Amino acid sequence: MSDNCFYGCDTLNKVTIPSSIKSIGNDSFYECGSLSSVIIPPSVISIGKACFCRCCFLKNVVILSSVTSIPNSCFTSCERLSNIVIPSSVKSIGDHYFCGCSGLINVTIPSSVTSLDKWCFASCTNLTSADIPSTVTSFGMNCFDCCFNLKTRKHN
Repeated sequence: MSDNCFYGCDTLNKVTIPSSIKSIGNDSFYECGSLSSVIIPPSVISIGKACFCRCCFLKNVVILSSVTSIPNSCFTSCERLSNIVIPSSVKSIGDHYFCGCSGLINVTIPSSVTSLDKWCFASCTNLTSADIPSTVTSFGMNCFDCCFNLKTRKHN
């Protein structure tokens, strides 16, 4: 999928990416205001920067793919995002990845992840619990800044 392919498409409400797709370009679904659900198949090996940024109605994301990193600002300001499944193939989570996702309450990071980049969960104002495995050895600046309700941050 090319960069900006559905940029600002307000009528798009659900996306199941076909198995023929290997990569999703930068800003592909940026500001798709009605998008509520996304399923990314195992065939996808690359997700572009700010791919789903500012999809304010996005609630559920399932990443079944073999991507190893989720880039900067991928889900920034997806205010209603409440459920995301991060695959065990992911090794790093980019800058501002969940920044401003005020709908997130709990997050579980798979043991394959070794780094959480800066501002990764910043302004997730309703986040109460983050289960972080001991494999995460690098935390970026202000990773959990303005997470006022965060009560539990496990680092097992």
